Amino acid sequence: MPKVEKDTAIQDIFDLIHDAPVPVAVVEEGKLRGIIVRGAVIAALANGNEVNGDDN
Repeated sequence: MPKVEKDTAIQDIFDLIHDAPVPVAVVEEGKLRGIIVRGAVIAALANGNEVNGDDN
């Protein structure tokens, strides 16, 4: 499973998730903090927003 840090830019996440068959794990200090699915990234980019796991 691909991983990103909590503060990774949405554009960088898109590059990872675009062709990934699985969600991207969000980690902080080596601990899993959440996952990001492709649809959430595409929706955020389409709306000009950022994905923030704290609000979900």
